[in-house]
Amino acid sequence: MKKQLLFLLVGIILSIAFLSPLSAFTQTNTDTRLITKTKAKVESVGVGSVVSIRLQNKKKLMGNIVQINSDDFIVKEIENGTEQRINYGDVSQVKHKDKRGLSTGVKAGIIVVGVLVVLSLIGNGFGG
Repeated sequence: MKKQLLFLLVGIILSIAFLSPLSAFTQTNTDTRLITKTKAKVESVGVGSVVSIRLQNKKKLMGNIVQINSDDFIVKEIENGTEQRINYGDVSQVKHKDKRGLSTGVKAGIIVVGVLVVLSLIGNGFGG
């Protein structure tokens, strides 16, 4: 009985020892991928673009990208004109906006609806 308990205890300790570093590595790998993705998105929209940013702490910002650095970027908030230095690791989402705050997806949706309305009008005889 004591031997079985000892083997069980050793098995639990070894399981914890082997699984802990793996989960820590996986978390770091996920963080690195998110940072790389965020940095690529910020660089693709570029300086001067209007972006909507959701931070890891759930705070939202909207502003113009003023400067892009290797570890962070600076956004001038539209609401109050203050500049915020934001680390890539603090960002959970970046969305590109136009000057009026419309995302690319919303603009595409508006265009599609407009084309469908025009085609509908033409099909119903209003075009000619």
